[in-house]
Amino acid sequence: MGYAWFISRGAEMCDVSEGVSSLPNSATLHKLIYPTETGGKFVLEQIKKYKHEDYHANSWLVKVTSNGRYLLAPTIYGQIFVFNMFHGQLTAILKDHEDVEVRDVIFHPYRPLIFSSGDDGCVKVYSYKNLVTDDIEADLLVGKDST
Repeated sequence: MGYAWFISRGAEMCDVSEGVSSLPNSATLHKLIYPTETGGKFVLEQIKKYKHEDYHANSWLVKVTSNGRYLLAPTIYGQIFVFNMFHGQLTAILKDHEDVEVRDVIFHPYRPLIFSSGDDGCVKVYSYKNLVTDDIEADLLVGKDST
């Protein structure tokens, strides 16, 4: 059975008078299961929501990304929220862009590096600790009951 993972993120409601988001947002991990026979149907499953009361990302131009272990969710306030994909918990907030929107964030394909760019005109580079085998095995269980 084939499948694909993808992450979606909506935009919050804005205060009409000031155009500022007042409700926290979330990012959602989905699993799209491909049909196994001709004429079969695709199945879309919502696996997990990643949210925090301080996460605000009211822009359609913001990119959310993942490396299979962490989900990176930029905000309109110059932050990048780092969620653990297995537990769904917020593990860090990176705050190195000025108080302006972070537009893009990516993981380096094979080095422990993260790149971000924002409306402050800067590109930031972060390094992180490499994964160990136990963590990788746990990461394969994203969306499954952890008990």
